[in-house]
Formats: sequence, C-alpha cells, structure tokens
Amino acid sequence: MTSTTNTSETKPINLSHTRAAKFCGRQIYYDHFHPETSQLPWIDNFYTACGHIYEAGVNAELKNRMTGVQGCGITEEMQKVMDDLTAPMEWELAEKVREEFPKAVTSVEKYINGIDYTPVRVQEWFNFHLDGEDENPVVGCVDIIAERDGLPLIIDLKRKSSKLKRDNYDYRMQVSLYALWLMQARELDEIPKAEIHVMLSGANPQIWPVDISAEDMYEAVERLRDLAWRLKHKYFPMARGQYLCSPRWCEYWDQCHIDSFKPLDSLLRDIKP
Repeated sequence: MTSTTNTSETKPINLSHTRAAKFCGRQIYYDHFHPETSQLPWIDNFYTACGHIYEAGVNAELKNRMTGVQGCGITEEMQKVMDDLTAPMEWELAEKVREEFPKAVTSVEKYINGIDYTPVRVQEWFNFHLDGEDENPVVGCVDIIAERDGLPLIIDLKRKSSKLKRDNYDYRMQVSLYALWLMQARELDEIPKAEIHVMLSGANPQIWPVDISAEDMYEAVERLRDLAWRLKHKYFPMARGQYLCSPRWCEYWDQCHIDSFKPLDSLLRDIKP
C-alpha cells in the first residue's frame, strides 16, 4: 500500500481516512489498528470494481505514451483486472460487472481520444508527515501527474454513473493535499492545476476543473490534524445513520456490528431513573 513501514510506533494515515473521518470513526479504528478483521477481498460492490477496470485501461494507454512502446494492450489489461476482481464475487454481481465491460472499453477509448495533456507519472505513491505528527505519516497515491502547456497538472480519475453537477468537497480536499505534496516535492511557487476526470459508462468523459486555493489546502491539512488527534486519543465515534455504513462500502461492517452492540437488557440497565 505504501513505502512507509507500518509498525507499532509508526502507523501511516491513508488519505482516504480523512474522508472516513467525516462520517465514521469506527472504520478508521479497524483500518488503523485491526486490519486483520477486514472481509478480504473487499470488492463486493459494482462501482468499486468498475472503477478499477476503467482505471486499468487508462493507465495502460498512459504507460504506452510515457515509454513510447505499445507494450500494454488496453482491452487486455482491463480484461485481466476484471477477471481478478470477479473471480471471488457472487455470480450475479460478477455478471453485472461483465455486462458493463464493453461500455467500459468504449468509455476508455473515448477518454484516450480526448487526451490533451502529457502524462509524467501514473499511480504515483507518496508519503509525508505533518510537523509535530511524526507518529502518523501520511500516504497517498495520485492517479496521474501530467503537464499541459508546460505547467504541472494533477488528475484524479473517478468512475461515476452520472456527471458531476456541483463541486464535491471531498474531491477538492483530496486534490488539495496532492497539490500541497507536489508543491513541496517539486519546490513549486504556484499551486498546480487540478482536474477530476469523470469516466461515464459508454460515454465521453466529463472534465471537472478544481481551482485549488490556499484556503482549501489549509482545510485539508486541518482535516489531517483532526484525524491524527483522533488516532492519538482513540476517539472513534460510530455513524450508523450514514449511507456509507453498509456491507457494500465498508469491509469492517460485520465486525463492527458484532463489537459495537449491546442487547436490550443491558441497555435498560444503563438507563437510571
């Protein structure tokens, strides 16, 4: 997952944790302290699987362009990923993913035909730590680092069933941290451009520019500090009412509902007149 070693003294924070922190502390608890309770392989949802398949096709083309060698067949790479993902799935879900495959190939081809940037790095893992937070280094992965008109460009790929209609705060915070890291790593003087490239089933992609500000970066860093505080003080509140609290979206759902439960007679004893 990362180049940062995960030991009892050093526990990396994945950037996805900052999103989880907004709605469920228990997911962070299991992911950070008890990953062995995960229901692996966790691909029991159509959207996650399709996202990996679409991404595999785009990555194959970009790697070909970066190396100048047509060494990766786009459809073949997508097929490999689909086969790996569907192998452990229940039959009905696997069939649904397979039915989507021709549309996924079409979508990736349409995306490739519209590329107007030069890819520099694909799936670029990085790590850093915040000042005073050495115990919890931050790890993340940028989908695409590119250049357009000689300027750096951060691209995050998303597979969605419909176009974005409004600014997505979580996406903005995500690319803000990518930009912060890239500025520090490359000693950039200006905030790099960022875009969300939305892959749509069988259709042309949607390109959604994100105009990152210094305020966005501040908020993103504070979310990381808030997460580090939770980890340090072991504060992991539940959020059972959120739509993402589901076996479809959380690999720890079963374990959490076993651990975080009290029978009615025990609850009644907790209520004092």
